[in-house]
Amino acid sequence: MTALAAPRAAPRRARLLDLLRRSALAGFAVDLREWVRRPRLQQDLWRDFLRTWREAAVLRDLPPGGDRAALVISFGTIGQTKMEGILAAGLRRQGWTVAAFTSRTLPWIRRYYRAYGVTRHFLTQDFQVDTATAARCAREAADYLGGDLSFRAVKGWTYRGVRIGAPLLANIQRTDLLGTPDPADPAVHAGLTALLPRILAWVHQSERLLDAARPQLMLLTEANDWNAPLVDLALARGIDIVQFVQPSRDDALILKRLNAETRRFHPSSLTPGTLARLAAEPWTAAQEAELEQEFADRYGGRWFLQRRNQPGTQAKSRDEIMAALGLDPAKKTAAVFSHIIWDANLFFGEDLFEDYADWLVQTARAAAANPALNWIFKLHPANVWKRAYVNEAGELAEFTVLRRAGLLPLPGHVALVEPQTDISTLSLFQNIDYGITVRGTTGLELPCFGVPSLTAGTGRYSGLGFTRDFASKEDYLACLARLQEMPSMTPEETLQARRHAHALFRRRPWVFTSFRSTFNLPKQGSHPLAYNFALAARSWAEIDANGDLRRFADWAGDPARPADYLE
Repeated sequence: MTALAAPRAAPRRARLLDLLRRSALAGFAVDLREWVRRPRLQQDLWRDFLRTWREAAVLRDLPPGGDRAALVISFGTIGQTKMEGILAAGLRRQGWTVAAFTSRTLPWIRRYYRAYGVTRHFLTQDFQVDTATAARCAREAADYLGGDLSFRAVKGWTYRGVRIGAPLLANIQRTDLLGTPDPADPAVHAGLTALLPRILAWVHQSERLLDAARPQLMLLTEANDWNAPLVDLALARGIDIVQFVQPSRDDALILKRLNAETRRFHPSSLTPGTLARLAAEPWTAAQEAELEQEFADRYGGRWFLQRRNQPGTQAKSRDEIMAALGLDPAKKTAAVFSHIIWDANLFFGEDLFEDYADWLVQTARAAAANPALNWIFKLHPANVWKRAYVNEAGELAEFTVLRRAGLLPLPGHVALVEPQTDISTLSLFQNIDYGITVRGTTGLELPCFGVPSLTAGTGRYSGLGFTRDFASKEDYLACLARLQEMPSMTPEETLQARRHAHALFRRRPWVFTSFRSTFNLPKQGSHPLAYNFALAARSWAEIDANGDLRRFADWAGDPARPADYLE
């Protein structure tokens, strides 16, 4: 939970809580509360922390840094903090001074940073706005709320040159798990009313933070949501920003440098310049073999992070798939790969439809009207573990929106495949004729198998020469009405798709060996140590021999390097 996402409280109690959060006793108060609430969890955390403190001694022994200042933005999990601490050590090894921006109410985050030798902390509570600025933010919030409150208008809200509308809507979108929030809805309007003054104040806090920290480099994993204003302000000041995310493999990170060109790019993407350079290189048999192995690893259970999306799946033939779903084996088959419709889709690309829910409903309606094809609607497998994480046990949101639209039950030529299916996604790739998504990963994978991939929005791979993209939803829906007439992909298109996938899956990951990841997800809910990391190397000689932290720091510390890290 970020500093902005704290729960609401009654005014008097809220003032008392705010005073406590600002005081030096904030961390102690959080510790005391958690010991009372969950003593066993606190014991687990202390055991993990003491183990981490011992193994990270080598990182604390680094000398003080020099004039180059880096700032790590951290309001995440303990596992994420460990990653940040280790990456910070790579920078510190090359003479950077690294500080962390976090909250006084996150004592465990601060402890783990100290374990990794990051001892200077900028705290949100030290940059709170004064009374006059808070009153100004309240007045300005009222002005926003008095204007156009359509979804598109709110999404486009900016303040002091930075985006605030998309982060606001993304925060609200995750509360009902059904799709686009309607600002005219009383509950959504109440949420906007509560959050808007705080995000306006957050912009002022972010400006004050940057004035105090004066970093040349910022490192973070989430560049949008509540961090979006801070990132936009930093870019406006010419601060270099490196974003890291974990891909579908357990031993790697994806690294991207954010700038004016790449700010709206998905971190797991290739810039046009990178793709052009790679396209000039010869395509080899070795690369073919590597890509085939990548698909085998992604869908064969090698990596936990991908395996959780394929629990208990099996390879199936086309006849087995058709029989299991009650479809006609004589027809061509189109598969719609659904997104998690309540996941925020407000930061990367533009949609043809209002949101993922609208796209799902209108695509299902078009499928029902075209019996010349079999249609498979594959609901996203991450629904299983994401719903468990937030303790959601009700009806799937996809069923809810389809039922409300009057589309259930679907006709016999349309099959719904639930998230926990035993049909391997790779088997679908190998046995369908057309694939449809908005911007999901399947849209770049399917063309590697010669399967035309239709997109209903822009994103990280649209327009690169191997997808079927559309200028309007009318064009898209008209195509679905006669999809069976669409010609096959050309060999050149398939090769372009394979080049792109190879670069994305094999070249983009920064593979680490000096530390390792471990996963222990609870069946329901969350746990601070579910995603964990441990230092594997025991000395700087071993770390230097591995070369992983040096490769990271060489690239991250040089703003002249390409925006996409490539192995």
